[in-house]
Amino acid sequence: MNNSGYGQGQPQQGYNPGNNFGGAPGGPPGGPPPMNQSYGQPQGYGQPQGYGQPQGYGQPQGYGQPQGYGQPQGNFGQPQGNFGLPQGNFGLPQGNFGLPQGNFGLPQGNFGQQQGYDPSMDVAALIKSMKGFGTNEKLLIATLVRLPAFQIPIVAQAFEHQYAKPLIRAIEKETRGDFEYGLVCIARGPMNLEANLVREAVKGMGTRESWLNDMLLCRSNSEMAQIKQAYSALFNKRDLRADVLDDLSMKTKQLFEIVLAGNRDDEMMYAQLPLHEQQRRVQHDVLQLHKAMAGTYGTDEVVVCSVLATRCDSQLAAIHHEYSRAYGRDLVAGIKSEFSGHMRDALVYIVCYVIDKPGLFAKLLHVTMDGIDIKEKSLSQRLVRYHWMPGMMSAIRQAYSAKFGQDLVRKIKSKTSGDFERLLVALAESHL
Repeated sequence: MNNSGYGQGQPQQGYNPGNNFGGAPGGPPGGPPPMNQSYGQPQGYGQPQGYGQPQGYGQPQGYGQPQGYGQPQGNFGQPQGNFGLPQGNFGLPQGNFGLPQGNFGLPQGNFGQQQGYDPSMDVAALIKSMKGFGTNEKLLIATLVRLPAFQIPIVAQAFEHQYAKPLIRAIEKETRGDFEYGLVCIARGPMNLEANLVREAVKGMGTRESWLNDMLLCRSNSEMAQIKQAYSALFNKRDLRADVLDDLSMKTKQLFEIVLAGNRDDEMMYAQLPLHEQQRRVQHDVLQLHKAMAGTYGTDEVVVCSVLATRCDSQLAAIHHEYSRAYGRDLVAGIKSEFSGHMRDALVYIVCYVIDKPGLFAKLLHVTMDGIDIKEKSLSQRLVRYHWMPGMMSAIRQAYSAKFGQDLVRKIKSKTSGDFERLLVALAESHL
């Protein structure tokens, strides 16, 4: 069974990302906020050390790496409420802020040249699960869920070579409905999945705005280039930028024009700046945001979009803290008071992503299951994407429990059933 709007190709060989995917006011209103040199230790489920990037940083929203690229150390994220403030000197990268240690990005180098991985056993398990009469759904789930992101295209290529049929088509033949959709999301691998989800978000009547936020916001410059490349390869050389912008309007279109340009500040270059220059840049951006959202003649959306869409994660984390300290108002609260609709949601996504990634992801999962009806496709694609991020699912489960007072797995079980439930629970309980 084919899903319309989905490309069938596997990730192209050789995608290679570069090094870049309420305190009291401390100064007079409208004036440059004074700079603090140290902050208190946050309380809660995350314990970041500072504003800097993790070792090997460069792909802030991507997925797991093969061994040798570094694994997350400790917990992720920030506390609830007004978001705790990290220790360390202002603006100087000392460790990380809401991000795990290690490279959190897309697989580097040629997918087919990962050392030490032999796909034969996984391919044999997949063939066994779908061979003959009936399907062994439990084996199919277990085999696909345990694969790190970088192994997916290797397994898919080996499966097609041995089984003489693409993995996605085999899954579509053997499964149906939401269960099929979730398995196909895994089988696509990260870049093909995200390119397909962008296409699904803009194709036909209406726009899945939250999916555009999921796939395109907070991406490194190299990730943005890869998503565009995968989109063009899968959909007959269609231009992702043109398709997305054609589906948006007014100020939101301006925001995504900036996002899709792929011109964010480089994380490593920011980290190498002298402390006083980091402070100067953050102070300037904080003042510009304050003027843009507290002006007599309304909100200057262009200024807000330009700052939030082009600064690197470490700088945005510093901006968020200093804005709250200087003006006595949380930056997220300021955005919510000045913006509405998709523009508000996108800007809030950007800020929450850099200060509390597990908390943001937990909320997005909760939204898909809130109320009588659930959003099965959104729930599936988010769990698939999050489970590829090493250590992230355990952090999300902890954040979900803290925010909503219930266990994420129990919530999933209460809203789904059958093989679809088993797949989602396996994703939520995964430990990649």
